Amino acid sequence: MLLKAGAEAASQLIETLPAEHRPVLFRYALLQLCDDALADDAVQETLLAA
Repeated sequence: MLLKAGAEAASQLIETLPAEHRPVLFRYALLQLCDDALADDAVQETLLAA
């Protein structure tokens, strides 16, 4: 039971961390690319690769 609870907590952490970092990544990508759509695509690809 404890192992299952630990696995669920790790899964939730993996799901929430990208959401927390997305705004910062987007702002950085936007500064570099100067285009909202390209910045959004870059952030999405980065988070999928992580």
